[in-house]
Amino acid sequence: MPLFLVSHIRGDDDAYVEEFFHDLCREVRALTGTGRTDDVGTLATDLDPAEGDWPPATARALASCQVFLPLCSPRLLLSESGGRHWWLFHERLRRFSEDNQRDAASLLPLRWVSMPDLPPSFPEFLAADPTDPRRPLRQYLRLRTLRPHYRSFLHRLAGQIVKTARSCPLPPYWPLPSAARTPNAFAPSETGLDRPLVPGTRNVRFVVAAGSRGDMERVRAAVEYYGKDSTEWAPYRPLRRQPLVEQAQAIAAGQLFDSHVTGLEDLRRTLDVAKEANDLVVLLLDPWSTRLPASRRQLSEADLAGLPDAAVLVPVSDADPESEQSRDELMFDVEQTLARFLGRYDALYSGRLPTPESFGNQLASTLEQSRNRRFRVGRPAPGSASAAGDRPILNGP
Repeated sequence: MPLFLVSHIRGDDDAYVEEFFHDLCREVRALTGTGRTDDVGTLATDLDPAEGDWPPATARALASCQVFLPLCSPRLLLSESGGRHWWLFHERLRRFSEDNQRDAASLLPLRWVSMPDLPPSFPEFLAADPTDPRRPLRQYLRLRTLRPHYRSFLHRLAGQIVKTARSCPLPPYWPLPSAARTPNAFAPSETGLDRPLVPGTRNVRFVVAAGSRGDMERVRAAVEYYGKDSTEWAPYRPLRRQPLVEQAQAIAAGQLFDSHVTGLEDLRRTLDVAKEANDLVVLLLDPWSTRLPASRRQLSEADLAGLPDAAVLVPVSDADPESEQSRDELMFDVEQTLARFLGRYDALYSGRLPTPESFGNQLASTLEQSRNRRFRVGRPAPGSASAAGDRPILNGP
């Protein structure tokens, strides 16, 4: 059973993260007298949407580890995976507190990089150096002059992990819920279109224009790409089995965009909310949906009313024979339905995206173009800079 779990998001200096993880494992093994290959810790990164559920090692650690070490960064706090790791461990802490009438000091957040102001409810960071508590842990690995402080911190941290595991043994959490069914601890407690995202230019609202499986049976033969509603649309099956919105939100989080997902039925209201909040709207458009009368009408009405600060991405997978065969007709339908939007010289539009990689690259480019466009035109972000601290984040134990 691993004693500790390190939660990390890929791209935040992965080589240094792995060095820290392996150094900490050595220190814990030395204190516990375990063998060099014994499993004392687990490094859990963000989920690849293609993987679907927890990797076995991550699942075992989430269910049974004794100490949770999230390497906190803006990207972690915008990550679905990081939020799910945190929620599961916090749930284990809640159960321990209820059963034992005392709290376990087993959640030890580490400041991996410099962080913006956080709400008062956010747990206190464990400082690498108590005399310089705001210095990020990453600097202690990158700067040779800080290496003595780093080695001292590793020894203290390993001792705290071992002591906590012995004094507050957390019961295992079985059965572990699947990743898809695990809540995101960093998501707001309120739901709905009007909930605020992080103020500023780094917010995106995804609108999925796709039918349910039952809807699509009326207009096409192959319906294995659809589910009970639009958010389950997965156009790149079998190459990528997960819904498109999961890939989109992971890409947005990687670029430090907070995100929210709605269906086409909420498009007009989403546009109104986004305009007031100065957010970007990205329409993820299944071209087959233009053959559903209700969907075509909603798209046409939104096009006539204008699509300010919107981008449109149209996946047409080359692994979907039916879509490939009808590609030209489908794209003509899209162009007719969104004629006014596509007539704009500055329209952010990408059609015929044939692979999950092309979709991911184009979405990342679109988000960056949107951010740069706002800086060029000098549009002020609503609210003050300090408002970022109001983002709802899980209360600490």
